[in-house]
Amino acid sequence: MTYRSIALRLNAAALLCAVLLCAGQAQAAPAWQSFDLARWQAMTQPAAKPTVAVFTTTDCAYCPQTIHSLATQLRARDQQAVKLAIVVMDGAELTADLAKSHHYKMADALYAFSGAEMPLRYAVDPKWRGETPYVVLIFNDGSRRQFIGPPPAADVAAFLQTARR
Repeated sequence: MTYRSIALRLNAAALLCAVLLCAGQAQAAPAWQSFDLARWQAMTQPAAKPTVAVFTTTDCAYCPQTIHSLATQLRARDQQAVKLAIVVMDGAELTADLAKSHHYKMADALYAFSGAEMPLRYAVDPKWRGETPYVVLIFNDGSRRQFIGPPPAADVAAFLQTARR
């Protein structure tokens, strides 16, 4: 490899990074809202717009990729009819810092939970023990499918099919 080819590759990589950085800054994260049991109950009522709810924590290593994957799947199918909601379970006091994270900018709604987790986790799913990412597909009729980690692509595709109806 010559010096010239290395320099060209480095310049191309730098340009790509600059474009991606600018693209990430162009899209602002939605405003943070508080999240509690009442909001969860309202979110799971029958509605015209189905929702993908991702419960996350600030120390979750797998959550950014899960959010990115779900956002990509929703947008690839031009699913503006599906809301992507992210609930941060431990970051109510950190919303200003969290808003800088690029994966939160992919959400349609951002929520910060503060309070006793156990009643909320029980309402979401009595079997949920707080693992994150915890993904809930909320259908138009209020029914739900829960997943620890990213849901299989087939389940997301089936969910999106029902959203089109």
